[in-house]
Amino acid sequence: MMRWIQIFLFLFLGALIQLELPPITFLGGMKPPVVMALVIYYAMHVSAKELKVAVCWAALLYEGLEFGTIGPGILTFALLAWAVYRVRFEIFVDGLGTQGLFGVLGGIVLVLIAAILYGLTHQRPFQLGLLFRQLFGAGVLGMITLPLVCFLVHHFEALFPEKRGGGW
Repeated sequence: MMRWIQIFLFLFLGALIQLELPPITFLGGMKPPVVMALVIYYAMHVSAKELKVAVCWAALLYEGLEFGTIGPGILTFALLAWAVYRVRFEIFVDGLGTQGLFGVLGGIVLVLIAAILYGLTHQRPFQLGLLFRQLFGAGVLGMITLPLVCFLVHHFEALFPEKRGGGW
């Protein structure tokens, strides 16, 4: 139970940070994908049960940050978490290159799914030039954000004592 509270607090803090960071205009108005980075981090480091809880909480928090219908967050986070969780024992999860690659792929998938869903529901206009800038921006920001988030969360979690037997 303590682990779930810790996951929720990290996700809540990540959502607040993502909300307060300014959009970068030359990258299509994208913000660093902190919530997505936390989902990928947890997909690499926690059990399946804890990952399901993290994906649900992350999707609820992410959907609150976006303007539009509910959908892109839960679909994207579930897809990313499943894919990363499936290959986490075949990769170097703490490797900088792996984290950068997953950050790029996660950012691109997040923007693509959101663009498709918002385009199909006619909530946002579809502009090809803006979409390419957003894809590039999401990839660059994901490549920077995921290793940074992994580093910070990993070192912060090391401060918490492990549960042993009946107590802390």
